Amino acid sequence: MGLDPGHRAGLEALLSTFTTAVALEMPCELVDAPTRLPRPREVFGAHFASLERSIERWNDAVARSQAAPQALWRRLANSARDHGITEPPFMVGALIDHLGTRTLDSSRRWQLETPQEPILQHFDDRLGGEHYVSVYLLGRRVAALPAGSQPDVQRRLDAADALIRSLFEDARTCPEARQVADHRDSLLDLKQQLLSERERCASPDSLGFAASCPLCQMHAGDATAHASAAATTGSA
Repeated sequence: MGLDPGHRAGLEALLSTFTTAVALEMPCELVDAPTRLPRPREVFGAHFASLERSIERWNDAVARSQAAPQALWRRLANSARDHGITEPPFMVGALIDHLGTRTLDSSRRWQLETPQEPILQHFDDRLGGEHYVSVYLLGRRVAALPAGSQPDVQRRLDAADALIRSLFEDARTCPEARQVADHRDSLLDLKQQLLSERERCASPDSLGFAASCPLCQMHAGDATAHASAAATTGSA
């Protein structure tokens, strides 16, 4: 039994919404599909049962993958406080932003096992009319230490560098950094599975009559009623 054109167009819109969400690694919400089909999730499930069963699993995977970097940033902020890295003299936001971005990239590349020495530089600065010795991390100021005698300045610089290195090591070894890669890999694996399954659902037969679809049932009932009425008219 062929589908009503509006029904077929609605199914194609639902499939497109599902495919776009998976391809772009976004949550899949079939209610947002550009279709007027009633009960879209139920209709979708009747025609594409395997895809419908995967929606919640997909949305959970997206949520975990999106939450992992936020958890990493929170961990770094807490670690900075635990290590005594505060403002002043540190620019905590700039330091965490750089470290978080770097750790995120290393995690996604599975390079966390390789220690990375932070590239630190020291320069004389003048801030607000006062002399400071600033610590730069790849061209970005992350600490401004009061100037003074050479031994005092060197002691403060050594202490600041040691704190930054300890924060780098904590970032590399914390479970939140590992979870970024784990959740990302799980999402990509599921993405490939669902896109492959979507290709198998692209055949014309997949858009045929589905006994459990409420719209197919309604249309079948209408067709039966019309056939019965025609038969009655003919016999009269």
